[in-house]
Amino acid sequence: MLVFAGRDAGLLSDRDVGRCDFDRPVDLLAQLLEASLRRIRKRGLERRYVTVHEDGAAPRGSFALDRTVAQLLVSRGHLAWTADDLLADTPANRVIKAALRVLLVDSTVARERRREARRSLELFAGVADLTPAAALGTSASAPRMLPVYGNALRLARLILERSLPDEGAEGEAWRRLASDPDRMGELFEAFVRGYLAYRLGRRARVHAPWLEWDCTSDDEASLTMLPVLRTDVCVEAPSHAPLVIECKFYQTPFSQHAWGDVDKVRSGHLHQIFTYLRVGERRWGQRPRGLLLYAAAGRSVDFVWSLEGYELRVRSLDMGAEWDRIETELGDLVGFVERDVGRRN
Repeated sequence: MLVFAGRDAGLLSDRDVGRCDFDRPVDLLAQLLEASLRRIRKRGLERRYVTVHEDGAAPRGSFALDRTVAQLLVSRGHLAWTADDLLADTPANRVIKAALRVLLVDSTVARERRREARRSLELFAGVADLTPAAALGTSASAPRMLPVYGNALRLARLILERSLPDEGAEGEAWRRLASDPDRMGELFEAFVRGYLAYRLGRRARVHAPWLEWDCTSDDEASLTMLPVLRTDVCVEAPSHAPLVIECKFYQTPFSQHAWGDVDKVRSGHLHQIFTYLRVGERRWGQRPRGLLLYAAAGRSVDFVWSLEGYELRVRSLDMGAEWDRIETELGDLVGFVERDVGRRN
């Protein structure tokens, strides 16, 4: 999942995907983090203005008379001043630096990756050092003007989580990730986008567009209260009905009833995908197809409905299986997507 999610984020090329070692997830995380940092270098490190209060013989900034007098600085030939310095010592940079330091001392990480981590650390000179636990407890988000930080922070936290003591439980960090439905949901979406884009190549556009409501109001401010319509995955190609895919990652993906009735597709999921199809038809000028795709360990579901005139497939992927089996199931999914697109050369 990490490999193709990395491709979706633009961190790995198709060539990189083919060279990735699926059996060494830590090396993969290191490779993805380094790819994120290359993008950050191009945009520049995040910096924020910090107010500093200093004194000395060469003042800068604003002269602080009160501190100069109170501390009798003139007797030493000093003046007090206040200045705003643009520094890279921000929460986001501290978290990323902590992850790089973890990679640097992890003997299980390939030597080449450790060398890359050492070179990247030079970028964070002047940024405070944090322990892994302190870094994970730091509230840090991607700067509004530097969204490239988003992927780097997510990868850094995965690296830091893996480094925490887990009482000898091998793979505990990965189990913690797997038990977080929100993070796994985001990862699953990125994985599906990355895999389909890899398999379809240039013959189709795989993305996650925002759809727009057909809504007007005399109170224009009220329109901001409409919920956003952001699709998880959309596949568009010439001479091909668009395919809208809604990805779901749940411990129990279907509604279960205590009185023994059969499982049901969750009504909220059905209403969501149906809204996307109906609104998307206006966007594309043709009727799209829909796919509700569930990551359901040990559960196999696959059927097609004609729902209110829309073709809707409900399909599960057993993400708890070995990769060979997952790839076989993905091949069937790609075949469904390629029905009108044609196969990759």
